[in-house]
Amino acid sequence: MKKQILEKINSYEAYAIELQKQLTAIPAIAPSSGGTGEYDKAKYLEGELKKLKFDSIDWINAEQKEAKNGIRPNIIARYKGKNSSRTIWFMGHLDIVPPGELKL
Repeated sequence: MKKQILEKINSYEAYAIELQKQLTAIPAIAPSSGGTGEYDKAKYLEGELKKLKFDSIDWINAEQKEAKNGIRPNIIARYKGKNSSRTIWFMGHLDIVPPGELKL
C-alpha cells in the first residue's frame, strides 16, 4: 500500500510544480502588512481542488473587514477513503510575508 501511495504522489510531480508556480504568482499579503488577504489565492486553489475531485471542499472564513470581501479564508478539502480508522493530514497556508525592498 505504501508503495502505491508513493507512486501516486510521484505521478503528480509536474502538476505540483505548476500549481506552486501559479499559487506563488497570486499575492496573499495580510491586510496588517498592506495587502488584501488571501481571497484571490483561495479562489484559485478551490478551482484546482475541484479538478482533483475531492469529496468535499469547505471554506472556513475568519472575518476581517480590511481583507478582500471581508474575510480571511481557510479551505478544508477531504477525500473520505475506504477506511475511516486512519487519517492523513496535509496542512499549508495561503498568506505570505511582504516582499520587502524590491530594489534589493
